[in-house]
Amino acid sequence: MNVFDDVASASAPAEDALLGVARSALGRRWLARPYDGEEQRAMMGRGMSELLARVLAAREVTAGTCDSHLEPRLRDLMPDPSCLTDMDEAVSCFLDAVERKRKIAILADYDADGAASCALLQRYLRALGAEEARVYIPLREKGFGPNEDAFRRLHAEGIEVVLLADFGTIAVKMLQYAADLGLETLIFDHHVCRADKELPPARALVNPRRDELFEGDGKGLTCLAATGVVFFFLAACNRRLRETGGKTGESLPDLFAFLDLVALATICDMMPLTPLNRALVRGGLWALRAGVGSRGLRMLARDAGVEGEVVARDFGFGIGPRLNAAGRLGDGRLAARLLFTDDKEEAAALTYELGELNRARQEIEVGVSEQARRQVETRQGQRDAVLLAWDVEWHPGVVGIVAARLRERYHRAAMVVGRGECGLLRGSCRSVPDFDMGKMIHAAVDAGILNGGGGHPMAAGFTVAEENISALHDFALDWAARKGAGDARNYLLDGVLGLRAASLTNHDLLEKAGPYGKGNEPPRFAFPSLRVVRADLVGRGGEHISCILTSEDGGRLPAFAFHAVDTALGEALLNHGANRPPLHVAGVLEASRFRGARRLRLRVEDVAEASGA
Repeated sequence: MNVFDDVASASAPAEDALLGVARSALGRRWLARPYDGEEQRAMMGRGMSELLARVLAAREVTAGTCDSHLEPRLRDLMPDPSCLTDMDEAVSCFLDAVERKRKIAILADYDADGAASCALLQRYLRALGAEEARVYIPLREKGFGPNEDAFRRLHAEGIEVVLLADFGTIAVKMLQYAADLGLETLIFDHHVCRADKELPPARALVNPRRDELFEGDGKGLTCLAATGVVFFFLAACNRRLRETGGKTGESLPDLFAFLDLVALATICDMMPLTPLNRALVRGGLWALRAGVGSRGLRMLARDAGVEGEVVARDFGFGIGPRLNAAGRLGDGRLAARLLFTDDKEEAAALTYELGELNRARQEIEVGVSEQARRQVETRQGQRDAVLLAWDVEWHPGVVGIVAARLRERYHRAAMVVGRGECGLLRGSCRSVPDFDMGKMIHAAVDAGILNGGGGHPMAAGFTVAEENISALHDFALDWAARKGAGDARNYLLDGVLGLRAASLTNHDLLEKAGPYGKGNEPPRFAFPSLRVVRADLVGRGGEHISCILTSEDGGRLPAFAFHAVDTALGEALLNHGANRPPLHVAGVLEASRFRGARRLRLRVEDVAEASGA
C-alpha cells in the first residue's frame, strides 16, 4: 500500500510548489525534496519500505550504500589518526608528560565543544591512573581563545605542558607568549587557519583544517568537532600504548565509553553528519543510553526531560543549552566539571547550578530577542540578505542564541552584537545553507572592519568597534551579493502523508536512517487539510504552542510549535477555527515519553491555508 497521499506523486516536478504552497505562513515555498526514483525502487526491491526508501534516496543513499548508511560502523569509517599532521608528535609529548608526571593543564573554549574536549582529556587521564590536569576555561568577557593571563597563571603554578582544545590555531601572538614562558603547547582544534597561513609556535598543532589548507586534503576529517579531533588523538595514544607499553586491549581506556561526549559536541557545534560523524553520534547515543559514559551528562539529560529515548536532537535543544549556559552567564568550568565527574552528589549540584543558569539565560534572552526583532523589522524590514541587530547593553552571553532566533524567524543569516570590554563590542552570528559565515568573518577581519573573529560556515563570533558596525553590515551585504546568501525561503519536504500514516511504527522505521542533523536532515512531511483544536500557550514564558491536529478521516495527532508565539505560524495555529479554511501543516515527527508511555507528536515548522491548494 502506498503510504504517501496521491498529491505526492513521484513524477511531479521538484520545482512545483508542493500542495500548491508558493507562500506559506512563514513566507516559504514548499518544495518536494528531489530523490532518485530508480534507487528508491531498487531499495524497495530488496524488501525496504517505500517510506524509508524514499527518505534515503532523497539523501543520495543508493541501493549499494544503504546497508552502510543504516549501520555505519566506526571501525570501517575511521581513518588512521596519524594521517593528521603533528598527531604522532602530540602523542609522544603527551604520553611522555604522563609517564614523567609533568604538570599538565587543559585550556579550553567555554562552549559545549570546549567543555566536552576538556572532559574527554580528563577522563582519559583518569583511566590511565594519571594525575588530573589543571583546567582553565577563560571567561566569555575575555573573548574567544587563549589569553596572556591564562598562560601567566598556569606558568606561575608550575604547569609545564598545556593542552589547548577548540581554539589556538589562529592565536599566533598568544602561543608565542606561552613559548616565551617555556610552556609546551599541544593544540587540538577544528577552526580555519589564518588567511596568511601563519601558524602558532606550538609543539604540536592537530587540526584537519591545517591539512586541508597546506596539503589540499583534510583527510576526510574537516567534519569533526574539536572533541572529535581529541577522540582521534586518544585513539592514537591507545595504539602507541599498546605498541610500546605492553598494554592489552583490556587494560587500555575504553574509548567507546567516551563517545557520548563526542556525540554531544558534534551536534551542539552543528558539525555535518557525514558517515563518520553519524557513526560517532550513534556510538555516543548508545553510550548514553547504556549508562557507560559520563554520569554528569546522564544526569543533565534527565534534568532536561530527555531521559530514556535520547536522540541526536536532544543534544542540541535540551542538553546543549544547559551546558552552554555556564559559559554564557557563569563559569565555563562548571560544564567541564559536570561532564567529567563520577561523584553523584557533585553531579547533582552542578546539574542544579546549570539549570539555574539556563533559566536566567532564558529570561535575558526573551528581552534581547524582542528588542532585536523590533530593530530588524523597523530598520531593515526583513529584506536584507544578512540581518544585523545591536545594542551596547545586551548581554554577550545571549547574542548567539538571539542570532539563531532571528535566523529561524526570518530565514536569513543574522548577526547580533552586544556588550564587550576594552572599547570593543562582542558579536555572534548564525548562517543559512550556502552562506559561509566563518569565511565572511575572517574576510572582515582581514579588511580591518573587525578586530578579531572566526568560526564555522554556520556560526561565528567576533569583536568590533561601535563605529564599525555599519561598515560590518555593509560588508556582509556585499559579501552576500557576491558570494550568495543561501536560500532559506525554500522549504524542502520529503512528501505528503495522511495523518493516519503518522504512527510510531513509521517514526521508528525512519529513525533507522538517523541520527539526523546538519547534513542528514530529518524527514519533513506535509499533512494536508487539517483542523487545529485545543491550541494552548505553553513553556516558561508561554512562547511555545501545543495543539491537536485532526483530519476528516478521523486522524488525530498532538503537535507542538517551538518559539511560535508572535509569529505568523503561531497566529495561524492559535486563531484557526471552524470558520477558517483547513491548514496544510508541515514538520517533523517526534517520539517522546509521557507518564512512562511512548507517544508521537508533530513538531510543526510551517503551515499554509489549504484554500491555496
